[in-house]
Amino acid sequence: ESLACLANLSPEEMQREEKAASEAITCAKQFLQNVGRRATPEMARTMLVSLGINGWNKHTNMDLIRLKIPTAFDQYLEDAATEIAMNPPPDLDEDLRMDLTHLPAFAIDDASTKEIDDALSVEILTADDDEPIHSRLRLWVHIADPSRYISLGSPLDKEARRRGTSIYLPTGTISMFPMSLASGILSLNPGEVTCALSVGMMLDDSGGIDEATPPIITPSLVKTTRLTYDQV
Repeated sequence: ESLACLANLSPEEMQREEKAASEAITCAKQFLQNVGRRATPEMARTMLVSLGINGWNKHTNMDLIRLKIPTAFDQYLEDAATEIAMNPPPDLDEDLRMDLTHLPAFAIDDASTKEIDDALSVEILTADDDEPIHSRLRLWVHIADPSRYISLGSPLDKEARRRGTSIYLPTGTISMFPMSLASGILSLNPGEVTCALSVGMMLDDSGGIDEATPPIITPSLVKTTRLTYDQV
């Protein structure tokens, strides 16, 4: 599928898409002129909305339609998501997961956000006498780990890769996964022990990343606290 992006098409497919688009634009302009309207995208939108095409209204996001971005999931994907939520598979990385639940982890998002997909922690390293070494801090970045529940090559994995990213709009979010998963067990929900991929980076005296110390990259368990932008 082209994902509405010419960069993902072969040169031949790109030429066909561009030709078809050019012909469609020419036809649309001619139609608008024939009915005595200005041949502009704004006028075309106004006419389509006034005719109620496909149930469109003044709030319909035409860019989503133009770019062919899916806004819903097929039922078989919704059913697969429900099955995973009800019967989670074994954690293949269980023996590798580092328990970081002792570190305060802060997820900072808009108050309306339902998918909590990242969080931050700061670890104060201590010497043998348990005195803090204030110049040695490790910054942890925690990213929600969908691979804990989504099998490589599964229909849900393929759909997420096809979509590429979640899309955040003023009117809501179009997720890579059904919301029963995206805001459920795939989310770093506050107060719960959740699975993440964590990167720990040592900081130097100036607060920058200490490039002499290799980062820690590990599957992990974290427990977040939710903060909003207004709170920070």
